[in-house]
Amino acid sequence: MIGLKKLQAGYFLTFELWTSAKKLLDYQINDKSKYKTYNTLNFYYFDKIKTLTKKIGEKAYYKEKVSNNLFYALEREFYFHKYTVPKTGIGLRSYCFFSYPMQQLMYAFGLYFLRTTQQFLIDKRSAKIKSFYGGDLKFDEGTKELVLNKDTTLYYKHYHSFKKELINATKDPNEKVFLRLDIQNYFDNISISKLLDLIEFSVKPGDLKIYNFDSSTKEQIEFYYRFLSNGIDNIPQSDNNIISYFISHLYLTFGDFIIEDAINELNSEYKIVVDYKIIRYVDDIYLAIDFKPYDIFELSYTEDTRNGFIYQLLNKIADEFYKQLNLRFNGKAELFRIGNVAEKQNLLDLIKKVSEDYPEPESDKDIAVADKVNRLLGLIDDIKARDVSQVYKDLSRQESETLKDVYDKAVLGLMSTAANIVRLEAKFVDFNFDLLRVYPQPLIILLTVCPVAKARLDNYLLAKTNLTTFDRGLLVVMLCQSGFSNQALFNKLQANEQLKPIFDFMKFKKVVDNKQTGYYKVDIKKMTKLTKQVSFIEQIRQRIYSERQGHYSISLNHLLNEVQLACCILEGKDIKTYKEPDVDIFLTTKSLDNSTKTKISNLFNRRNNNPVSHPGSDSRVAWSVDKIEYYDYKAFVAKTMETITK
Repeated sequence: MIGLKKLQAGYFLTFELWTSAKKLLDYQINDKSKYKTYNTLNFYYFDKIKTLTKKIGEKAYYKEKVSNNLFYALEREFYFHKYTVPKTGIGLRSYCFFSYPMQQLMYAFGLYFLRTTQQFLIDKRSAKIKSFYGGDLKFDEGTKELVLNKDTTLYYKHYHSFKKELINATKDPNEKVFLRLDIQNYFDNISISKLLDLIEFSVKPGDLKIYNFDSSTKEQIEFYYRFLSNGIDNIPQSDNNIISYFISHLYLTFGDFIIEDAINELNSEYKIVVDYKIIRYVDDIYLAIDFKPYDIFELSYTEDTRNGFIYQLLNKIADEFYKQLNLRFNGKAELFRIGNVAEKQNLLDLIKKVSEDYPEPESDKDIAVADKVNRLLGLIDDIKARDVSQVYKDLSRQESETLKDVYDKAVLGLMSTAANIVRLEAKFVDFNFDLLRVYPQPLIILLTVCPVAKARLDNYLLAKTNLTTFDRGLLVVMLCQSGFSNQALFNKLQANEQLKPIFDFMKFKKVVDNKQTGYYKVDIKKMTKLTKQVSFIEQIRQRIYSERQGHYSISLNHLLNEVQLACCILEGKDIKTYKEPDVDIFLTTKSLDNSTKTKISNLFNRRNNNPVSHPGSDSRVAWSVDKIEYYDYKAFVAKTMETITK
């Protein structure tokens, strides 16, 4: 039987991991003033409340709210909200906004993955596999401290190394073939369940034992990520979330092994591969395969042989990725033969093109800053000339390269001089702001330099009666770049239905407030007797999990168990014999009003007519609980909990 303490996060999520998570988050927040990449909605909030988070790092806080799983109950303090953000073109992605404690908690869960797999990742390093992500998180094996510097927390160096590795691999020989693989909706399809199984299979048993990695820990971790994703088995994305990037990198590390095994297995039959390299940045995967040259004396080795190898390799990789990782590839893989001049150039153009997710801070140092400014001004003319129907087409490599110069401080500094502002203002006259969709952030950074053009954009957005996801995205980027200084735009954004809950949350004056944690209106300090009981917290955990998924019949059962168990614990009775009449008597001693007591009594009856609890019969029909009915009962349970804990 699993011990009750194994049902709590503190079984594997140590205080050291908790404090490391806080140090990581605080390090990123302190970097906000240095790097525009942190000008995002969530980090705007974090920066505003950074002086109010000291208590969260204390051991008392960890013991009271984290190690015992009480955080599931504290829905205001450990807050998160899902919303959609636009991608370049017409794509959308799901994002999460996190409160500071919830972001720290997510980081702590991710650092547990890092701590458990760090030695495994070191042992598996190979010259044939070069994989990168938006950082290089690691614990110092001597001090056991998380290493924090710009190289471990920022993507710049690693994205540059990824591109450099690719470019170097194109130089020779002529028999080399590149394959590029594109995964469908990668973050939405990462399976935490599969990742946990892969870790259990791959990491040395001794390391797993040290970090309490067992079936109980796996259940806790999988539950947490499903909780964040409303029951779906994936990982959430949020602003500057280096932990999500690490987990996604870790997951595809096993994909690297699948690819390597497939190449070696097929080559044991074909014997035509001289060398290979797997080069990856998160889910951007390239295979560089160096084939044996054709030989006129080896008639059995032809172009068809090589093509057959590639065909079988791609099919084998696709099958194993789906089977082992639950991942599918988009359409056809791209193939580039280095010996073909045009194909090699197409590959180089693809490599040099800048991803919207990883804008580099500077470009070619051989080009003068003034020339980069002129190049940017010319590009605005080109974008301005586009038909709005072309807004969804990708930028060319050169256009992407030019726009990324905005992230070069020297370029932006020169662009911000009086003479260049006049030139830039002229470029934005009669500019169709719908065209900002081609690459919103760098274009908005340029617009913020121009008072007149920016005022026009402000009015364009203020005039919108119904904000699309793209409009809302523009508003967020603009306000984040200007420190939310425009009150009219801020009010417009606050009124948006999808983002209103986030701004309502931001109005709370305190990050830690024991009287407003989100567990009804109960002062958490008056719940000590209850929160010492694992079973009580477990009922809340299961109730909120089902509630978030809209499974109200299940939630109602846990809701009743929650209030029944609370009464039992406070009265010091045995739950095995503690029934509805006992609850009613206890509530009477607490001077609870008759209507509330009646509703709690009816809750027992409703549970007995719930198909989750009872199948029903010919004489009694069990029917499901709907949302309105559930929240009506929950309001009376809230009143009951607030009364009995006074």
